Amino acid sequence: MTASWGCAWDARRCARRRPPEARWRSDPRMRMVDVGGSVLRVLDIGDAGGQAPIILAADAPVVLEHLIPLVEALQGRRRVVALEMPGFGFSRPHRDYRFTLPEQVGVLLGLLDALDVRRAHLAFTCVNALVAAALAKRAPERVERLTLGQLPSLQEYRRWAARIDFRVAGVSLLGTPGVGQVLMATAPSFVAAKWFRGVSGPSADPETYALVARKAYRAGGTFCLAALNQTMFDVTASDIGPLSVPTTFLWGRRSEASNGNA
Repeated sequence: MTASWGCAWDARRCARRRPPEARWRSDPRMRMVDVGGSVLRVLDIGDAGGQAPIILAADAPVVLEHLIPLVEALQGRRRVVALEMPGFGFSRPHRDYRFTLPEQVGVLLGLLDALDVRRAHLAFTCVNALVAAALAKRAPERVERLTLGQLPSLQEYRRWAARIDFRVAGVSLLGTPGVGQVLMATAPSFVAAKWFRGVSGPSADPETYALVARKAYRAGGTFCLAALNQTMFDVTASDIGPLSVPTTFLWGRRSEASNGNA
């Protein structure tokens, strides 16, 4: 088996899902946007006021419902668009989608076109931040600014992917095509709860976050972590940089700004 085999299975599985609107529209402002056959769940509110909209992507197992308070806090300043990437939450990939970095960038560019957004401020975190950086490199004219939170180096990303994996008799489950996909198809809530416990600070209540994710998965949402991990291992430094747009990097309580050439 190859990674593309497992990712193909995930794409076909997710593409077939058609949960009724009452399940995915937990907020009346949510809608589905078709981007070249992939269908993205989007929350789009506020007025840009002549400024570039802020684009947020839910960092799974975070789902769109988790982002509502942040979107509402920002909407008084400008238009805010929050989305779930294909294969996560209620966003469905095209059946030929393979979760590669170029495909993820293409979907985001397609979404900007569909929403009539000429330039955007991309505020992405963790693995999604790699996608935002790749988009800025491919189409810098579409990006006003990047705000990248918890962006790992590629080496650290690979160490992190190995660290969060499950192993049985020394075999990596998430990293094994097919096996990882079955695990995420059958136990997304278990993996999400483990995730939230591992990343929550001492003052946070991980179960509260896990409950929101669990409700989405029970309603028909998906969490294609295995497919993402398997394909993102192929990303190289030249795919995501150097950057020529103004960029702010956030890590824990620290931040660093760059005017380009990051």
